[in-house]
Amino acid sequence: MNTCRVCGEPQPAGAWGNAFPGLPPLVAWEQAPLEQRYCGVCGTPACDDDTLDRLQSQQLEQSPARLYGTSLVSPTPEVVAFMAGWDVATKGAADQALVPFDLWVNRAHTRMLVAQAILTPGQGQAILRGLDELEQRYRAGQFVVRPALEDVHTNIEKFLTDDLGIEAGLAMHTARSRNDQIVTDMRLWMRARVVNLARLSLGLMQVLTEVARLHLDSVMAGYTHHQHATISTFGHHLAAYAEAIRRVVQRLHFWYETFNYSPLGCVTGFSTTFPIDRHLTAELLGCYGPEPNSIDPVTSRWEPEAELAQSLAVLLAHLSSMAQTFILLSTQEFSVLKLHPRFCSGSSIMPQKVNPDTLEVIKAKATEVTSRLTALLTLGRANLTGYNREQQWTKYLIMETCLESLPAVSIMTRIVAHSCRPLQPNPWLQRDVGIDTARLHAMAGTGFAGATELLEQLVTQTGIEFRRLKRVMEYAVALSLQQGASDSVTHAALSQALQEEGLEVLVDAATVQRLQEPVTILAAKQVTGGPGRQALEAELTQLATFVATQSQTWQTRSQELQARYEQCGQCSEVS
Repeated sequence: MNTCRVCGEPQPAGAWGNAFPGLPPLVAWEQAPLEQRYCGVCGTPACDDDTLDRLQSQQLEQSPARLYGTSLVSPTPEVVAFMAGWDVATKGAADQALVPFDLWVNRAHTRMLVAQAILTPGQGQAILRGLDELEQRYRAGQFVVRPALEDVHTNIEKFLTDDLGIEAGLAMHTARSRNDQIVTDMRLWMRARVVNLARLSLGLMQVLTEVARLHLDSVMAGYTHHQHATISTFGHHLAAYAEAIRRVVQRLHFWYETFNYSPLGCVTGFSTTFPIDRHLTAELLGCYGPEPNSIDPVTSRWEPEAELAQSLAVLLAHLSSMAQTFILLSTQEFSVLKLHPRFCSGSSIMPQKVNPDTLEVIKAKATEVTSRLTALLTLGRANLTGYNREQQWTKYLIMETCLESLPAVSIMTRIVAHSCRPLQPNPWLQRDVGIDTARLHAMAGTGFAGATELLEQLVTQTGIEFRRLKRVMEYAVALSLQQGASDSVTHAALSQALQEEGLEVLVDAATVQRLQEPVTILAAKQVTGGPGRQALEAELTQLATFVATQSQTWQTRSQELQARYEQCGQCSEVS
């Protein structure tokens, strides 16, 4: 089975951008050129960006993704789709995406009904065979939910009874309601997306950590209020982003541990008189157990959705911050970041334009996700205990939230991997891509970025109170500006400021200059969490360990769920 090389989703998944719409998805996927295949869930291309560069360079004029005929930008289909949003694409029916999960729920429920002697083994076998036939048609693109039948549950039941003539299908709905059925379907759908998202987030963390190691000594001025603050490194900034994503992974772990319980068997919310075994269905669905109260998961249908949306809102907020930083660094005024042209767009009129559109779209998606989180929280309040129809809209909100979010993680991962390394020529693009570390270093030596560290070193060497020396340094900065120095504190200005403060501190001109140099400052910054080489290396080692450990955890979960799915789908003897 084809799976996404990053998020692990079976391929083709969803509306992946079928290059041959007249063919079944799997056939179209296999016939599509390599550079046009990408995951329908997270938007990751089937091949890496180096391969895409090579393939595009070989067909420069023929590539349908080269908009406006420009050779300055080279977005491939998944990037075009990401930037275009829903301008020309459709989202598709929400319940179409639930077909595999409803099949899983039906199989688990049927096996349990047979085990409890509520259905006969013959009825169970007939239902499971029919569900297997339906799944094969679904995988071949031959089963599409019909709007006239309202939802996925009725579509599947009618397919068994009407299309396949399986009379036992009429008994499949025994001891359950559409209430617990959809809550369970959505719980399984969200669980799958949480696994996808965790793997994507860990992939982003890994790339951030790896690229940060290339920038251990890439001097950079830190910024507060968009103004020079003190000295840092570009690697220090990338590590900060990795720490933020680490917390997102921890939130996803919390979601999994909190909500991996089965609502199946809650029925309308008020249980049933049939002697069902909810522990068995929970096991078959790969859950830790059944939800302990039958009312709660039906009434609180919004809560797992809102919890996942909250994690996504936080994640996209961090990506938005990264995007804005990269946009600023890529401007001609900064001219530090040379963005890979794959993630840029041209203009329909201006021939020179290379716009960082993917980064701007990430910022827009962050806003969208936050608005949907607010809607989910609003839908969950002030309802009478039990099911209320407005809860149906939680399905659309969380599906759209995931639809917007997951490709943003994939895009940002690729941008970091291919645009945030030290500047180097791309052999296929015939241009430089990456971070101009020399310019970063030069910029760090301007705007009095070393004044704070000069102050700190004077406090350390003289023992004079910090506040008093800060007053001296502020005056020294003002005097330096008056003397025409706009980048660093001059020896003359500092000496005058000390003298007027009544302090007898002897410091030579070479020392004043040396203490403000970025390399000197970084060598002295070895506090845990700081940008000094040793401190940063220690942090990156911890991040790498977290990624390795969590990757194994989520891989194990994925394998266990796949095993449960396959076990439930076996049409062997049911008893």
